Amino acid sequence: MARLKTELTVYSRAGCHLCDALIDELTEFCRCHPFSYTTIEISGNDELEQRYGLKVPVVAYQDHVLCEYFFDSQVITAYFGKSAEN
Repeated sequence: MARLKTELTVYSRAGCHLCDALIDELTEFCRCHPFSYTTIEISGNDELEQRYGLKVPVVAYQDHVLCEYFFDSQVITAYFGKSAEN
């Protein structure tokens, strides 16, 4: 039976090298863990620019921010109570 994947959200902007690096790391992480993600471009969205503009990239689950600027797998696995070795 396939495990359901937890959907994370990445808030980013085009041309952001930190965003690109975080997405690369998150993609690799998702290959071995029960997570997937959706990327949302914040440019042009006043609400998202105000909330995340200076903090991108941001990884969130629902309304909870898990990572800002850099990917941290330990924070994500701890938040969901999963071991990084699973």
